[in-house]
Parts: sequence; structure tokens; C-alpha cells
Amino acid sequence: YANNEITATYLAQEAMDYIRNDRDTTAFQNLDWSTSGPTSFIGHYGDPSLANGCFDPSGGCSIDTKLQVIAGCPSTCPTFFYESAPGGGAYYVYTATSTTNPTTFSRTIKMDLVNPDELEITVKVSWKNGSVQRDQELKASLLKWQ
Repeated sequence: YANNEITATYLAQEAMDYIRNDRDTTAFQNLDWSTSGPTSFIGHYGDPSLANGCFDPSGGCSIDTKLQVIAGCPSTCPTFFYESAPGGGAYYVYTATSTTNPTTFSRTIKMDLVNPDELEITVKVSWKNGSVQRDQELKASLLKWQ
């Protein structure tokens, strides 16, 4: 049970760090923060005015950090698989796009544009410990700092 709690914490923090890094990279490259298209920071995750992608309050989105793929989850986000890292090696990663070593972990990201300069992010990781459904949430606000 403790191993699953640690894994859930890792998966939640990994998604938050991915999004924060995306925000920082966008700022350093002088790209747009706003919702003005898929090349803008917020546009990577959907359109708040259309409530799609990560801005869909009923579904949210999933991020596969291995492949750097962001996909909307119309009803539920996919469960992760546990597989060897790209290029082989002795370490493993969690990914949503595989066919080997299925797990019970899934991760849902929901976003809310609080104002033009603030984005609220909620990452929820769900899994089963035996027959008991468990959830863990991580929340943060990202600001347009440039």
C-alpha cells in the first residue's frame, strides 16, 4: 500500500512538473502564454472558452510524459502501463501508450483559467489497493510571470 501511495505522489508531481516546465519553456522562447492557438502555452492543453482538453470540467486530460502527448479524456483517462524507458536501459517509466505491464494507476489533469494571468491546475491520480479505490490530488496555480 505504501508503494502505491509513493507511486501516486510521483505521478501527480511528474505531471505538475511537466506543465510548469512547459510554461517556463514557453516564456524563455518568447512564445505566447494566452489561448491564441495550439502553439501558445495554454493552447497546448485546450481552449478554456470551449471547455475542451484539460479545461473540460467533466473529463479533463491525460499527459503521457514519455511521448509528450496531451490527450483529452471525454469520460475517463486511460490507465498507465509500466515499461522500460525509451532506448532501453535499466529503468522503467509509466506510460499511457503501451500494451505490456498494465497497472491500476490513472492520472487526470484539469485546468481552470482563473484570470488572463493565472492558471489553476488539479492533478488527480487514481488507483486500486486490492478492491479499494484510492485517489490523490495535487493542486497548484501557475502565473504568467513574463
